[in-house]
Amino acid sequence: MGASHGKLDQTEGDRLLVLEDEPFIALDVEGVFYRAGVADLHIATTCRQAEAWFRDTAPDVAIIDPRLNDGIDQELRGRPARPSSPPHPGDYRPNRHLIEQANVVPWGTRKPTTQECIMDQKMNSKVLYTAKTHVTGGREHGVARSSDGRLDVRLGVPGTARIGTNPEQLFAAGWSACFESAIGLIVQKKHLTLGGDVTIDAEVDLNLSDADGFSLTARLNVTIPGVERDIAQSLIDEAHQICPYSKATRGNIGVTTKLA
Repeated sequence: MGASHGKLDQTEGDRLLVLEDEPFIALDVEGVFYRAGVADLHIATTCRQAEAWFRDTAPDVAIIDPRLNDGIDQELRGRPARPSSPPHPGDYRPNRHLIEQANVVPWGTRKPTTQECIMDQKMNSKVLYTAKTHVTGGREHGVARSSDGRLDVRLGVPGTARIGTNPEQLFAAGWSACFESAIGLIVQKKHLTLGGDVTIDAEVDLNLSDADGFSLTARLNVTIPGVERDIAQSLIDEAHQICPYSKATRGNIGVTTKLA
C-alpha cells in the first residue's frame, strides 16, 4: 500500500470499512486513511464484527482480508456498496475515485507493509507525551517518583508488612485508564450515547513457572452502560486494537477482555 498525498476528495458521508485480523496491518491501513483525511473509518477484526456493522450501514470503500480467524468472508465481499445500490454478488464495487486517491488497489493486493516498516513509521511518529520516573529500591522496598512530582509512591511486595503499591497494580491502573480512553474515542467517533461512565476492573497476575520463569497474565472486565451487548462488545474489541497498552502486550502475555 502506498501513502496518499494530501486529503481525499471525499463527499459527505463517505465511509471506509477495514476488515483485517492482523493488528499491525490494520493499524497501518487505518493510519494511511486517517492521514489521507478519511474521518468515517471502521476497523473490524472478525467476520462477526463486520456483519454487526453491516446491519446498520455499508461502506463506500471496503478493504477486506479474505481469510480471517473466524472464517472466509465470501459473503461480506458480495455486499453492495450502499443498501440502495443494486447487488453485485461476489463482486464488491467500491467508490473507485475515493480509493484510487489513497493509492490503494481494492482487490487482490498484497499485504500493505511488513511489521518492520510499520515499526519504522511508529519510530518516526510525533511524540505526544513522555513520562519520566525515577525508581530506587526495586519492588521490595522501593520508591517511585515522577519528574513533575505528581507521582510519589512507595513500593512493596504483596503480602508483606510494608505499605506500598507494586508494579502489577500500577500496570493494571494505567492499562485500565488507557483502555477506557480508547473506548471513549470510539464512542465519540460513532456518535453513541452511553448510559453512564465506563468502568474497568483489571486483574494482573505475576506468575512463576519452571519453564518460563516470571510472566504476566491479565484480565480486563469492562462495564459499558446504556448500549446493547453486541455494541458494547464491539467497542471493547475495537478499543483492544487501538489502546497503546493492548498493542504493547499483544502476543507477549495472555490477555482476556470481557464484557461484564
